[in-house]
Amino acid sequence: MCKAIKEMLRVSRQEGEQEGRLEGRQEGQDEMATLSEKLILADRISELLKASTNREYRNKLLVEFGLA
Repeated sequence: MCKAIKEMLRVSRQEGEQEGRLEGRQEGQDEMATLSEKLILADRISELLKASTNREYRNKLLVEFGLA
């Protein structure tokens, strides 16, 4: 019985971790989409390209636009 409970807990934990990763990816995608929109509307297209390839610069812009 104890083994069955441990297995149920392990599976449940794995499912929770997978769900958390999925939610985190979705939040990141939403954040980048919002940043992209703001940069396009501000006519800062070249910065959008840089933000897409440079994590440090992207984080700076996320803070600047109040998204982080």
